[in-house]
Amino acid sequence: MRTICALARQVVREGIRQHVVVGFCVAYALFVGGVGILRTLHFGYEQLEFVTRVGLAGASLAGALCAIVLTVHFFLGEFEDGAALVLFTKPVTRFDYVLGKWLGATALLGGFFAWVAVVLVLQLHLIGVAIRGDGMRLLRMEIVVGCLMEWVKCALLCAAVQCVAAFLRTRVLATLTGLVVLILCHVRPLLDEASSRIASPLVEMAIKALVRIVPDFRLFDVDWGESGAFSAALPAVVGPTAYGIVYLVGLLLVGGLILRRREM
Repeated sequence: MRTICALARQVVREGIRQHVVVGFCVAYALFVGGVGILRTLHFGYEQLEFVTRVGLAGASLAGALCAIVLTVHFFLGEFEDGAALVLFTKPVTRFDYVLGKWLGATALLGGFFAWVAVVLVLQLHLIGVAIRGDGMRLLRMEIVVGCLMEWVKCALLCAAVQCVAAFLRTRVLATLTGLVVLILCHVRPLLDEASSRIASPLVEMAIKALVRIVPDFRLFDVDWGESGAFSAALPAVVGPTAYGIVYLVGLLLVGGLILRRREM
């Protein structure tokens, strides 16, 4: 655990020093400010809900891109510049490397989504001075739970990109493949529907087994109900989180096994 935590701290220090996450935080703050300007005449509850939903959607995209950039840069970049060779001369196993890099990238993403939550809540209070009571509390809850779910989703994306980067050689190719993985995770229901239309039962079973390898990111979109009220808060958080943990364990194990067979 000391080795894994040391690798994670190194990723966090380098991420802060190189301003990778800071750049995404500044860009997101500018984006949220632009969204707020769209509603300049009247800030009722509907307008605040609009800002919240668009803000969370922007955080989802920015967080996913940040997860891909961080994972490829700190995981595969050290193979390109030879730093990984030095690490493996020390008592660092391939699984330590995978877990440490994933933990560091996930910690940086946690800081990013904490920033997202602060920015969105401040935005609500700045432009919704007249809105108080249950409406504002529900929007704050939506922001906090939404950021938590996006963090779990991006942690899962980091593990998936690590599996891809473990057998690729260049950062450009790994980044492009990570974007493909992101798209596949978002269109997983469409893949399920397409596989069910195959005529051959054997082929259908094989395709469905392959599709199950891809996690379904739409499960992390929390259902707030038509009225904006948060319905069934605990199941909506616990279910997707447990689903993400199962996939996380599997992806981290696969990433470690792939890296073990990689020639330095």
